Amino acid sequence: MILTRSSHDLKPRPLIAPSPCAKPAIKKLDKYNMIRRGVLFYISFIALVLASENGFSNGQQPASGSTSTLCQNALLNIIGNSLAGKSNSEIQEHQIPNLRPVREQCSGTCWLNASLTEYEYLLAAQGIMVPHLSADYLMAQKLTRDTCAYAANGPKYSKLPNLDGDNPSALGVLAHRYGLVPDTLFPYKPVGGWNKIIGQLKVYAKQAWSRREAGEDFVKIRDEARTWAKQLIESEIGPFPRSFEVDGKTWTPETYSKYLESQNSFHKEYAFFLSPDAASHSMKYDSRYLVEMIMDPAQKILERIKQNILLKRSTLVSLRWAGQLENNNGVLKSNPNIRIPVKATPETVEHDLHAILVVGYREQDGKLTHLKLQNSWGTENGLEGFNIISVDDFFRVFHSMRDFTARK
Repeated sequence: MILTRSSHDLKPRPLIAPSPCAKPAIKKLDKYNMIRRGVLFYISFIALVLASENGFSNGQQPASGSTSTLCQNALLNIIGNSLAGKSNSEIQEHQIPNLRPVREQCSGTCWLNASLTEYEYLLAAQGIMVPHLSADYLMAQKLTRDTCAYAANGPKYSKLPNLDGDNPSALGVLAHRYGLVPDTLFPYKPVGGWNKIIGQLKVYAKQAWSRREAGEDFVKIRDEARTWAKQLIESEIGPFPRSFEVDGKTWTPETYSKYLESQNSFHKEYAFFLSPDAASHSMKYDSRYLVEMIMDPAQKILERIKQNILLKRSTLVSLRWAGQLENNNGVLKSNPNIRIPVKATPETVEHDLHAILVVGYREQDGKLTHLKLQNSWGTENGLEGFNIISVDDFFRVFHSMRDFTARK
């Protein structure tokens, strides 16, 4: 980093000799400044060493050699400003305390992983501490439901079982119907994983629908499909949890979900922020709970993000990720070769977008300059699972944002 002097420092000093009586005061002032700068330099150096072990950018135990990029830059600025005799109050960084564990999603499930972690932050901000919740338990229930629906109703009314293409508001529906369980009881197991299972579920659903078209009983087809799908998932991933203990109490998935819902003081209503061209897409949101639709509100978005972080809540955003963002050791840059915004079509928008959480920000001179993002691609990705992006690049790839603020 290059340290430069301000234009004020470069102005020529008046060629007037100080009076003799002023010399002792000047010497004392210089000595005081030297001591002050030395102390600030020492404190900043110690903080920089600590930041490499537990800094702004990781939020968890860092890997060997990983560093906190934004925190380091800020501390280097502090050192430089201290040596230059400048104030360091213009650089501020904020993030949610006690960051939730980074998830490791399978392809196409960002919508579920991001919204479930958002729910954990929302509960924690209200003093409701929960274990790391299982996204794959909900995905297993969704795939079972999709298989039954297609087998009984066919392609006219249902889709084949799949991982992607749903919206974050679907979490509430899944959690209310099937409940929630700790991740330790139904963790993600990538060996073989969902892709292998989904192929078999699709084949079975098509065959079952052929039998239904031939005249077999609706209820029989539906119930057999549910039983077959659950048995397949349990054989490949593990048994569906029936009951478990949290805080010394025994719960079923359904009773635990209802308990958390009763403790949550936030309603299901939310505001939806859209980029200028997002309305041209085949948007997916739950219109029952949509209370506000805001177009191209860049300043409002930053204000909501800051407010949420200061209140210990994350913010769920959708970014145009595929081919438009470059990841350099966790620091995201928009691809300069892509003209942004790109008009996505309803057929491609679901594959271009990626749901992710904003969990921190950095300000300089009172202006928000960078955002900290929590991804769901495991701790091997980025900065221990987190990413840093400038505000300018953020808005070049911004698609939409959901916010629960002010609906208590």
